[in-house]
Amino acid sequence: MSTATLLSMNYRKREFNCMGFAIGVLAWLCPRSFDSYLDAPNFDPATCIEGLAAETLRCHPHLRRVKSPRGIHKSRKVIGLRAMTECRRPWGRDFHFIVREGGVWYHKPGRSDIVEMRSPVTKPWHETANLYDSPAVWFVED
Repeated sequence: MSTATLLSMNYRKREFNCMGFAIGVLAWLCPRSFDSYLDAPNFDPATCIEGLAAETLRCHPHLRRVKSPRGIHKSRKVIGLRAMTECRRPWGRDFHFIVREGGVWYHKPGRSDIVEMRSPVTKPWHETANLYDSPAVWFVED
């Protein structure tokens, strides 16, 4: 399903999260076993984001990891992933996916509306009270 199709389905916003939106699936998705990375007793941001990236690629083999969205033609879909490095919520850390389609960056905060983003490549991503500040991981669709 394309980002444009999901944008038109914003009224069904409670049926999909940031990962479902970025991947293009009308579903609530999570990298498998993400809790083991986000809530590890000896939490390490680099280990966490690498584990989440590996789980994402294992579950979605049509994605390929790239170093950066820079240099990738604006017509190509790019997906970004980050995690919180500090636990700021009572229920633990979180991850967040964003997507670039048609040259525009979007994200979908939880059960909220899809929102256009600015300049997500170098700065941490803010989503309400959450700060996603781990190193970013980038994917393109093959």
